[in-house]
Amino acid sequence: ELLFKSFRMGVEAIGQGNPDYRAFQGGIKAGIGKGSFFSGVRGGYKDSSTGRGIYAGFELYVGF
Repeated sequence: ELLFKSFRMGVEAIGQGNPDYRAFQGGIKAGIGKGSFFSGVRGGYKDSSTGRGIYAGFELYVGF
């Protein structure tokens, strides 16, 4: 039996702004889950009024 039965991978794109500020980020996201537990990683490129660069993150989710 597999330890984790659920693998998910996708893309994310987020944009926001107003006349004084703008921001966009896009990248990939992947994670595994079992039951009510999910763990994932994400990373990509961001571009905003304050600068450009890469981003990365980790997430942990437990449903109840």
